Amino acid sequence: MWGAGAQQARMTQTASGRGFVGKTAVGGAIQRGGNTLADPIPGVTHKELMRFLTRNVQPGTEMFTDEHRSYAGLELEYEHAAVSCSAGEYVRGPVHTNSVESFWSMFKRDMLRHLVQNERQIPGTIRQRIRRPKEPEAKTTLEQMRHLFRQLIDKQLTT
Repeated sequence: MWGAGAQQARMTQTASGRGFVGKTAVGGAIQRGGNTLADPIPGVTHKELMRFLTRNVQPGTEMFTDEHRSYAGLELEYEHAAVSCSAGEYVRGPVHTNSVESFWSMFKRDMLRHLVQNERQIPGTIRQRIRRPKEPEAKTTLEQMRHLFRQLIDKQLTT
């Protein structure tokens, strides 16, 4: 199963808001329990997203997305199901985009942390994020907190 998403990566301090102006589109897909793929793409139209997906995801694969209009027609190539975030639906059984949204959140944080200001730096930032070792799967919040606190041993915390 894959979750697919398109994200406009922050490029400059002056480009704000949800628009595409001054930003680079990045297509991404995550196989649940498996690989993460992400690459800069020319835009977020249906044609550009389909080009990214057909290069990276086998036809017939289960594809979970949000209701963005560029995903219309995915059901012709994939087993497609979408959640309707605009209607307050974020999870419906196995259908959600949480995995890919988590990836975008960490990716954006990396972009800001490393002050990625040049479009040519984006592929390297993507590769760094994808190659990072995954955290061990924790089934409960308590296990996740234990893992976090183990990471903090002998670290200096500053404000």
